[in-house]
Amino acid sequence: MIHDLLSRHPDYPRPTMFRSSYTLLNGTWDFSFDPDNKGMTLGFYQGFKPTNSIQVPFSYQTKASGINIQQACSIVWYQKQLTLSNRDHLLHFEGIDGYVHIWFNGHLLYEGLSGYTRLSIKLKTYQFNKINNLVIRVMDDFDTRKPRGKQRWQDENFGCWYVETTGIYKSVWLEPLENQTY
Repeated sequence: MIHDLLSRHPDYPRPTMFRSSYTLLNGTWDFSFDPDNKGMTLGFYQGFKPTNSIQVPFSYQTKASGINIQQACSIVWYQKQLTLSNRDHLLHFEGIDGYVHIWFNGHLLYEGLSGYTRLSIKLKTYQFNKINNLVIRVMDDFDTRKPRGKQRWQDENFGCWYVETTGIYKSVWLEPLENQTY
């Protein structure tokens, strides 16, 4: 059964939890570096003029992201425009590395440390506009007190350590909720 689902829906992130309607949000997103931490003051969470575009689900440090900059930046911003059906949705992040803020149409939906865990957030219809703006701020640093995996904690590679992964590094998708009673 899982093999059959994978053959019909090869991009679905969690085939054992398959739902028939979903929207994969992988692909081109707006992106900006914020090395001076000015984005909050400038109101980026309401929407921002991007300095780059990025291919999600790849961190900016990779070639597949379309950016491929190895230099560390402690704060980055993502933005995506969404058109949604008239029902509540679950917004899923399979992986975002760093301390994350997520806004939907300028309203803070989530703040917390992500990194190696999935994140699912409910979007309610009363929050929707005709065109919806999803904005994500990710803070990442070389703090050795947090789980590092095999990522380096210095600005230069050393030993067998890998370049850090900042931001969205796994699939993002939306699933409309079928049952509207809670």
